Formats: sequence, structure tokens, C-alpha cells
Amino acid sequence: MAEREKYYIGLNGQIFEVSKELYEIYYKGQRKEKYFTHDLKQEHTKVDKETGEMIVIPSREDSYERLLEAEKQFAEETEKVEDVAVRAVMLE
Repeated sequence: MAEREKYYIGLNGQIFEVSKELYEIYYKGQRKEKYFTHDLKQEHTKVDKETGEMIVIPSREDSYERLLEAEKQFAEETEKVEDVAVRAVMLE
């Protein structure tokens, strides 16, 4: 396969000719950003080569809705009754 002579990067609606090194660095960074913003948030499946068993790799992030469906409990963010009572007594 022949090597390309010119490399281009599109930024802010403009196209710029760049060196091969800059092109590779730019797109490596773009791919890394996609990995962190998209790939880690998706569930993936993988097949074990030895057993043929399908392995599910869960996402690294959960949505609030999915946690509610799984009946996960969350700490209430309101102030504790004891703290309200102590403050009321101290203000008197």
C-alpha cells in the first residue's frame, strides 16, 4: 500500500494540511477522547477464545435511571433532624 503524500485535519470548518506526525498525534488524541466519552460508558461483550464463553464487560458508568430500576438506595440530601434541633437550640 502506497504511503500518502499529504495529510489534512479539519478544524472549525477549515481544512489544514499538516505533517504525518501531527496528523497521527491529532487523530490518536481524537480516538482517546472518544474512548473516554463514549466507549467506557457502553457495555461490551467478548468471547473467551479457549472456552467460547461470552463474557459481558459492564460499562464503567451507570445512569441514575438504571440504578433506580436496580432498586439502589441513595442517601437523602436533606439536613438531619438532629442538626436542625441543635441549631434551633443554639440560636435561642
